[in-house]
Amino acid sequence: MLLEKLKTLTGIPAGQIPERLMVAFQEPQAYREIRGGAAGAAGLTDIETAWMIERANAVFGPYGLGWVLDWQVGDVVSAGEGRITVYVKRAEFRFTLIDGDGNERVVVCPTTGGSTNEPAYALKGMETSCIGNALSKLRFQEDVYKGKLSHRNAGQLLKGKGGRPPGASHRIRRYQGQKPEVSPDPGEDIVVQMGKHKGKKLSEIEMEAVRWYAHGMRPTSEAAHRLQMAAKHYLAGREESPARPGPSPALARTP
Repeated sequence: MLLEKLKTLTGIPAGQIPERLMVAFQEPQAYREIRGGAAGAAGLTDIETAWMIERANAVFGPYGLGWVLDWQVGDVVSAGEGRITVYVKRAEFRFTLIDGDGNERVVVCPTTGGSTNEPAYALKGMETSCIGNALSKLRFQEDVYKGKLSHRNAGQLLKGKGGRPPGASHRIRRYQGQKPEVSPDPGEDIVVQMGKHKGKKLSEIEMEAVRWYAHGMRPTSEAAHRLQMAAKHYLAGREESPARPGPSPALARTP
């Protein structure tokens, strides 16, 4: 099956996943210096967890729906006292793709990771390490791993005049700088052009899904942005009060 026919829950074609993951973060603070250990001695750069999770949600959809990290307790090893080292021998980063017929396909990326910290934080650090390792194989922040972008030069490269952050495609930059050409009329019952409910009108799907399109989805394309605007207008036309952002179980099964 062609990659263009498989899309993430946010409507991104499978073939564009690496491109979207590669795009540099606009905020230099997303890149921090690794302190301690061999990586710290080598002056390597790490990516702050909040930015990494934000990008994963934007590309694959909300955690638990579009992607998930799974590991078994029996595969976890810990050692030391006080500041302990925790690592997992095998974990799975899984994400959901939807084909042209609305069928879901789960992609499994084996991964591993570890962390040294206080007991309360070591396990969380282990999970973050696993997610980072899996995403790196999908070309997440590739310029950092190649040494082209780091905590030392991020401010200059990302804030420089007339410069383009490493990995940023012209298509993505154009989308960030403009709004959809046509805004839907208030209350317009448009046809959804992406995801699980592709081909259905907003009035034909669950209101929870419409609210998620309006307030929970993070648009990563012009089509997704247009859908979100339409969902907001649709709710406004029916005098719906904004719901608290959150994933809709109607959009996909847990991977």
